[in-house]
Amino acid sequence: MSEKPGTLAVLREVFRSRNVLVLTLTRTLSMFMGSLWWPFQALYILELGASKQSLGMILTLQSVTELVIQIPGGILTDRWGRRKVIVLSTLLRLGSNLIFLSAFHWTHVGPALILGAAAIISVPASSALLAESISSENVSTGFAAIRTVAEFPMIITSLLGGIIIDRIGIITGVRAILLVYSLVTLISVVLQWRYITETMRTPSGEVAEEEKVERRSFFESLRHLPRDVWILSIILGVSAFSLRLFSSFTVIYAVEGVGLSTAQGGLLGTTLIVDYTPQDERGRIMGIIGTIKSVLSVPATWIGGALYDNVSPSTPFRFSFAMDLLAIAVFIFILKPPKEPD
Repeated sequence: MSEKPGTLAVLREVFRSRNVLVLTLTRTLSMFMGSLWWPFQALYILELGASKQSLGMILTLQSVTELVIQIPGGILTDRWGRRKVIVLSTLLRLGSNLIFLSAFHWTHVGPALILGAAAIISVPASSALLAESISSENVSTGFAAIRTVAEFPMIITSLLGGIIIDRIGIITGVRAILLVYSLVTLISVVLQWRYITETMRTPSGEVAEEEKVERRSFFESLRHLPRDVWILSIILGVSAFSLRLFSSFTVIYAVEGVGLSTAQGGLLGTTLIVDYTPQDERGRIMGIIGTIKSVLSVPATWIGGALYDNVSPSTPFRFSFAMDLLAIAVFIFILKPPKEPD
């Protein structure tokens, strides 16, 4: 009986793949720059003249865009390949940053929110590319390591972003961050286009069958989803609803309700999907899961804004806590573990 390799050996194996290195690097750069200002997006939009209820309504554009983009994203992932969709997503993020950078009224950020949300088109492609670039026995460890590295900068970035904004103001601070973020995003486009290797297999003997699968309608795809994928989609949807219910108002509440500075306010499931989905339809199924999640979470930001303005600032947080408990209960008591491969 052979011994399992140690954690360091597994990590060396995972990061030996150039695809993993490029995606981890570009994702880490994006997380570093993005999380400098994402916590203060709502404050920025308020500074551009929005009310809190208007803020909730315009942020709903993100949810609606995610709802309509993820099925096409999954199909494009299986049709165009992983690399092209990932690069397209990064270009959409660049467009979003440039519009946010040039906006001078809150109504101007609508297109930026739509493009930024459309960038989620890369989620099925990135997940599929990583799953296909890592050996099957190391997928869980690999995904965890990549996410840890990419999100590590968030330990300091919210505080750092808050300090920058406190020093030079919300509008000037956010625009300075967005300018640098746009340059970093442009570099990411070049790196992804030049160094990512396509992993989608397209043997000539399977083209006809693949095209047949691509023409499967949305409702046919829903009917073929396994029970556990449905359950996982609902869990993700409830969690997304819970998060969006309050996340855009957290820093606003910290600054306006508690009296913290912007810097102080700033401090405040993928591997499972891979296990449940076959490679040849991974992009489509991930897109369907994302769509179900978006359907459930679309009204959350608008509801959160209405509750914040019309009931009390603390109500969205309480409601979110209750929704999180529901998602945890479904995960523990209803979702079955994925079957081990033969």
